Amino acid sequence: MKYIYCLTRDAGRSAFDAYRLGLGGSEVHPISFKGVSALINEVDSDQIVSSVQNALIHQAIVYEALKHSRSIIPCRFGTLFPDDKNILMFLKEHYARLDDRLTRLEGKMEVGVQAIFNGKTIAAGLEVRGQGDTETRGQGNTGISYLLEKKKQFDAVRKLDEEADSFIQELNEAMSPLWFEVEAEKRRTEQAFLLSICYLVDQKNLSSFKIAYQRFKRNKPNLRLLYTGPWPPYGFTDMDFRPNKDFLP
Repeated sequence: MKYIYCLTRDAGRSAFDAYRLGLGGSEVHPISFKGVSALINEVDSDQIVSSVQNALIHQAIVYEALKHSRSIIPCRFGTLFPDDKNILMFLKEHYARLDDRLTRLEGKMEVGVQAIFNGKTIAAGLEVRGQGDTETRGQGNTGISYLLEKKKQFDAVRKLDEEADSFIQELNEAMSPLWFEVEAEKRRTEQAFLLSICYLVDQKNLSSFKIAYQRFKRNKPNLRLLYTGPWPPYGFTDMDFRPNKDFLP
């Protein structure tokens, strides 16, 4: 099997000679078509185990690629093709879109901002709902109490959702014009709204972006914020490299 770490502009064979050994200890080398290269190495299927050590090897190869090319498309851990022929067919079939994507990502990195919105009101709503059911049991009002408390819970969730949307807009404006693209994801638990925002930032703007973030954070002392990166632009590839899958969503 062939393991793919990333796609990159072809920087010449001499640059690839500098890459370290990949998963399973075999040499990492390129397969190229018209200047677009896939960095790969030979692996056995039983070597693709999700572990910290293997993830670090994958990450090290991707970061090494960034030293030799200003534009890469990082692949997710575990991306496999059956052989060199299938990889070359993939590069030929999707060359135009790969070339366009590499141009869009040239010189750019991913930076993340995570925020936690306290959801104690959600938990409180659940607790009150349980108490209400007990208090009205036998009084014929259990159904009404349940619906009222469900509405309280819904209103609490909606308020947090609105606060998260407002935060995203405010942060985007504060970071403008230092980013090119943004992706945001919201996840809800019983205790909190977890917000993850990824920015595509030019490498020359990374320092300015972080300074702008620190200034923004000082004005949000009640929010739990976390800054991550810079990383290779994993969140901005929008591609499924698996054989027989749609290339783009």
